Amino acid sequence: MAQISGVTQAAERESIAREAKLYRKSSARGQVIGRLLVPRMGLNMLLVNGTDHDTLKKGPGRDERTFMPGENRLVYIAGHRTTFLAPFSHIDTLQSGDRITIEVPYGTFIYAVTGHRIVKSTDLSVLRSPRHELVELQACHPRFFASHRYIAYAKLLRVEPRGAKPYELTAQASSK
Repeated sequence: MAQISGVTQAAERESIAREAKLYRKSSARGQVIGRLLVPRMGLNMLLVNGTDHDTLKKGPGRDERTFMPGENRLVYIAGHRTTFLAPFSHIDTLQSGDRITIEVPYGTFIYAVTGHRIVKSTDLSVLRSPRHELVELQACHPRFFASHRYIAYAKLLRVEPRGAKPYELTAQASSK
């Protein structure tokens, strides 16, 4: 493993995972938990905790059944396409390689889009967490209907921990 200021990358990732877990457990539904930036979509918005009706009125929300960035698991974020600020109105313009950045108090996490798929709105398999860090952005599909969900997948590329040296990930992050 690469050395980062005298600490191995593995040790740094474990430290971030602990901070992320504590942050997840202490975050309340509807609370702002960070910022979501998706340049291709022109998106720079606050990220909230939860995906219930009232929470999604505030902006894109992290599904509480999933994890925080840095926990090395699924980070599932839902947003509206046509109502309540329509943060994901252009989700279908995302292309492989596009960047998604999530800023939270303990660090900044940069992901690259790897692809997408469309599933029925009843398909909860999209909430199954892999054993690696994966972001899924989700919006209703097609526009103005809720029969299906458009899911964009992104793998973790870079971590910029608060107060520590940033590091890149390589083959550790698998793609979907």
